[in-house]
Amino acid sequence: MPTKTLILVLLLSLACQAQQFGSSQYGDQFPDAPEPVKKGLFGGWVHDKDGEPLKQKTFTNRFVIAHSVYLASIVYDVEVTHAGVAHHNCQEGNLDLGSRPSRGELYRNNFLEYGVLTAFDAFIQSRHFEKKQGWVAYIGSSYGTAVHLKAGTRWLAECW
Repeated sequence: MPTKTLILVLLLSLACQAQQFGSSQYGDQFPDAPEPVKKGLFGGWVHDKDGEPLKQKTFTNRFVIAHSVYLASIVYDVEVTHAGVAHHNCQEGNLDLGSRPSRGELYRNNFLEYGVLTAFDAFIQSRHFEKKQGWVAYIGSSYGTAVHLKAGTRWLAECW
């Protein structure tokens, strides 16, 4: 009699064990909570993400292009300023840099501004404002681009 009871307990425990690990038709790849699934491209079952909202990206194409144009305007301003200082005997008006700054000093000064402003704009962009307030992350790069294009063009007009 104890042998039959022992076998019965063993069989019942195996049935419980089978229910615990991957006994569903999807195996172990999905949790017990119900969720939408569909047939995978190469067989099997995958999570159906059609009804989920899209995740918003921080570094959108518009953000990258705006800050690339800002970076290009800084390079334009620095190179024209360096050419005016080095070859045309003009003096820099920025008192922090002195009258004849080197190219490295010009880049160091401007890239510090670029890094801080881009990090701040990325922080603002990561907050994902509503569409009508999405322009806030582009104020810094737009203003910086205008300032550096104006300064570089002024060097070209007055010192060359």
